[in-house]
Amino acid sequence: MTGTRSVDLEQVGEKVRQIVAELGDGPPTDETLRGLDSIVLVELVVRIEDEFRLEVADSALVDAVFDSLDNLCALVVRELCAT
Repeated sequence: MTGTRSVDLEQVGEKVRQIVAELGDGPPTDETLRGLDSIVLVELVVRIEDEFRLEVADSALVDAVFDSLDNLCALVVRELCAT
């Protein structure tokens, strides 16, 4: 069964960028995201899961997700729509 949760794409993007800015050493950019070490990436995933009340499958956490903010936001939207 697929989810019916309403997703505000702009709000998702703003919140993901805010979390990246809080955890990174710079503005919420693709470069900041790519510069996060593995421990901070784990914290990033946990914060996203907490913020959006979802559980991201380990199999969804491929390297490409962390290549850009757009990819990360797309993952969050997919996960939200699946719940």
